[in-house]
Parts: sequence; C-alpha cells; structure tokens
Amino acid sequence: IRRREEYREKLRLSDDGAERLQDIEGEIRKLSDEAERLSEAITEKRRETASSLSSAIKDNLHKLGMPSAEFVIRITPSGQLREHGADDIEFLIAPNKGEKLSPVQNTASGGELSRIMLSLKAALKAEGDVDIFIFDEIDTGIGGAVANAVGDELLELSRSSQVIAITHLPQIAVRASSHFLVYKQE
Repeated sequence: IRRREEYREKLRLSDDGAERLQDIEGEIRKLSDEAERLSEAITEKRRETASSLSSAIKDNLHKLGMPSAEFVIRITPSGQLREHGADDIEFLIAPNKGEKLSPVQNTASGGELSRIMLSLKAALKAEGDVDIFIFDEIDTGIGGAVANAVGDELLELSRSSQVIAITHLPQIAVRASSHFLVYKQE
C-alpha cells in the first residue's frame, strides 16, 4: 500500500510536470529580464561615476608628485551577465607625459602603485563615509618631496577618518598623533 501511494504521487507529479515546467520557465524569463534591467542600471551608474572618480584620482596623483599623470577608468561590456553586472572595468594610467594609457597592473612601479592607491582611497573618501583607512607600506618606492606629499595627504585623510599607516619614512611618520613600534622576534 505504501509503495502504491509512492507511485501514485510520482504519477501525479509527472502529469503536472509540463505545467510546472512552463511556470518555472516563465519565472526564469521574468527574473532574467529583471537581472538584465538591473545590470543596465549598474552600467549607467558606473559610467556616470567613472568620469568624476577618474578626475579626482588624477588630481590627487598630481598633488602626490605625478604632475603629468593621466588616469582613466575604462568600462566595457563583458558580453555576459555576472554577479556584479555585465561590465569589465579596467584602471588605465599614463604616469608620465607622452606615455600611452596602459593597465595599472602592467605599467605602474611600486611607488606609483602606492600613490594610485592613496589617490583612489582619498577620492572614495570624498564620495562617502569611510571610518578607517589602513595603508601597509604606502611609502614603497618613494622618498623626498613625494614622501612629504604622501604624508600631507594621509594627514588630511586623518582629519575625518582614522588612518593606520605602516611606514619606514620619517616624512610620513612625523605627521602621526600616535606611534607603535612593531617588530619580529624569534
């Protein structure tokens, strides 16, 4: 009797299967259309933001000892819908006058990467509330006047957010209100 009831349930489900399949396919189409609409809205918002963010990063780079730097955020369609939209986003930089824009990861030196990161974080700070910034060896590949400019920018960020900077440079450390010595011992 138990087995007969199991088979009856399976038959019932198989009879309703075509109708259920149509319902599920309709739901999938509806959700796909909604995902596509949201993806297009994300792309539009990214395009609106990319220009102003690129400009803010470029202005910060100029203050940080890269007076001829060009910086662009390139947004291109990826051709497929993914978790965070349907765009490929790439940061391009021409660190010096006369150089062509190239992907940051292929072009920037250690010191330039440090300044790009600081410029990006400072620009994002202007867009919204950031409570804490952590910079691990932000001084990589810099010194002298550039280190002073980086120190000034970190000090400016610290006026409205907590800044933790791991540094080896006095030009940066001197601007801090608190210092901690971190060392390794075997």
